[in-house]
Amino acid sequence: MMIIAAADALTGWFVSHYILGDVSLLGLSLLQGMVFAWWYSASGQAAQCRAIPSARVMTVGIVVQNEYPHVGLVRPRRLARSLTRAGHHAVILASGRKDAAAYEALEEAAVHRFTYLRRSWVHKLIATASPLNLVWSLWIVRVARREKLDVLVSSNIRVALPTVIAARWLSVPVILDLEENNREAVKLYPKTTVTHYLIRNSRLVGWLESLAARLSDHVWVVVEENVGRLSQKGQALNKVTVLCNTPSLDEVHRKPPCQP
Repeated sequence: MMIIAAADALTGWFVSHYILGDVSLLGLSLLQGMVFAWWYSASGQAAQCRAIPSARVMTVGIVVQNEYPHVGLVRPRRLARSLTRAGHHAVILASGRKDAAAYEALEEAAVHRFTYLRRSWVHKLIATASPLNLVWSLWIVRVARREKLDVLVSSNIRVALPTVIAARWLSVPVILDLEENNREAVKLYPKTTVTHYLIRNSRLVGWLESLAARLSDHVWVVVEENVGRLSQKGQALNKVTVLCNTPSLDEVHRKPPCQP
């Protein structure tokens, strides 16, 4: 059709008398299609399109340091809900009480709870999420293989190192979700026991945060200021993404309006 329009612009008499027949129109359309196909294949456009990977459904494991569901785990729940609504599969790996089910299928995700040695007094020790608790790494690997996880997300730094070790073992990407500025946050926590002076030491927590960010493939932060803070510690800017704590619309409308 482009050829016909060009010819009509040059000489309308020639087009109206010789080219406007149905057979001529069909022939010119086929000729134009052949020319476009030749240009498309010769210019490399087809190869570029074939190089773009097609979207696929992913199974994402979210490792949390507390029991689940938990009133304080708002961000992991929203992440799981967003993944599920987008057509992916979310799996939450969490601690749990001795009487809690080892597996539970919730609306937003499938939940696996730590169940090693539940009948023993040792369970309370190994079920507590800790950067030094490598038993969690073994458990994460076991769940990841069962669920065929494509990506692991570490929800904050207490479970970061066990998650990173499990991800390296499985050869899957790992994302660190920094829900807060941990180094500054622990300064506000009271120190009432001897162990608090260790686990709530701002320098130690800051070093652990930097190490976890360095070992992770990608880092999520809540605010833009944390991007600059991590970049000053040597993290590449393209490795850090801001993922805000924006509430979903259904959560907003589900609550009654505040009365003055």
